[in-house]
Amino acid sequence: MQVAENYKKKENNFFDPIGDNVVGFKVFEFFLSCFLIISIVLQKFAAPGSSGSISIITSLLPAVTLVGLISGVIVFDTLSLLLYLLFVIIGSISLFINNAFIEGSLSSLMLVCILQMCISTKISYKFIKHINLLKTFRKSMIAFSLIGIVQFFIQFVLGSNIAFYLDLFVDKSYIVAGFNSVIPLFDGSNTFKSNGFFFSEPSIFSQYVAIAIIIELINRRNVIILAIYTFAVLCSYSGTGLILIAVYGGFLMVSNGRLSYIIALIVVASLLVSFSDSLQLEVFTGRVNEFSTPGSSGYSRFIAPLNMILTFSFDGVVSTILGKGPGAIKVFEDSMPGGRFATHDPTWAKLIFEYGLVGSIAYVCLIIRSMQGSNKALALPIVSTYFFLGGYLANGAIITLVLFLISWSKNGQKDSI
Repeated sequence: MQVAENYKKKENNFFDPIGDNVVGFKVFEFFLSCFLIISIVLQKFAAPGSSGSISIITSLLPAVTLVGLISGVIVFDTLSLLLYLLFVIIGSISLFINNAFIEGSLSSLMLVCILQMCISTKISYKFIKHINLLKTFRKSMIAFSLIGIVQFFIQFVLGSNIAFYLDLFVDKSYIVAGFNSVIPLFDGSNTFKSNGFFFSEPSIFSQYVAIAIIIELINRRNVIILAIYTFAVLCSYSGTGLILIAVYGGFLMVSNGRLSYIIALIVVASLLVSFSDSLQLEVFTGRVNEFSTPGSSGYSRFIAPLNMILTFSFDGVVSTILGKGPGAIKVFEDSMPGGRFATHDPTWAKLIFEYGLVGSIAYVCLIIRSMQGSNKALALPIVSTYFFLGGYLANGAIITLVLFLISWSKNGQKDSI
């Protein structure tokens, strides 16, 4: 009761047309649930007129937030709003200082600011017992995991043209640029990693499924559903999902004393090793050396961004404090060995490089504030995905996960699905 009262006192609710109408609560929950599913189904598709630079979901998410604000379901959190404004001010100063050198800085800053404004909001205290989006995510990810499994195996029956139809035959002007959606298991292979049909690329598919596994371990622990998720991650042949499962899923099983799950995991791992040749699991095991191999996925994702920051970010007081300016990371990537595609730009690297240490600290504080009152066992893996496993600062689909499963799902109570 005290949590709800404190939550009520701190919110800025400028509109409240729904009031205490429970039916209105459920209508808006249905609206959010539909958008959560749409954020998966349409995440590959570009917004009209954007030339593939902005996804449909990125353009729709601020509108969804605005609808929530007008209805009174979504409200601004005062501290989050102040941290957001500080981040915007720092970005604007960095833009002013660096604009003469970086093309596209203004559009980059505007896109990031519009999207990040959503993170300064929360669900009104009246709705915290009526809005539950974990159920929607769980049910939808069961379906999408099955779709991903079918996609992987159907390529052997009907061919890759059918399995990866959206990626191979839809006009590229309708698809968001910059994602590697069709990836062979290894160079020269005719077998492709599953991307769940709708997801931007296999790694993102595996990250969504990994988060679904963690949700399942926190709540239901249904063995059949966990098996479906695990099989889907294996079909993606992506390491980022496995990293999430190993770190956070393993911690949950050990901390909760789930000995039966640990034994089952060991048995499954043993079986996989036994049939590793048939399953081509060397795709996973062979990637251990990627962290020391320039140009590889692991090196580009985790090592190259650090090298780039050490090379360029700390070459002066101004760039250290305020960064190189919004949009700058893409320009400087071309200066690194191997060019732009040899260096990934995860969220943490983009923040430090473009907004400096001050901007990065302000933004991290904003995210920490958004996690307040949420289930930390779920919030930590989602935030880790957001910061470390991709360049998601302006990715509407991933920010939707942060909002719907963390920022808009907090009241200090245990999540239930």
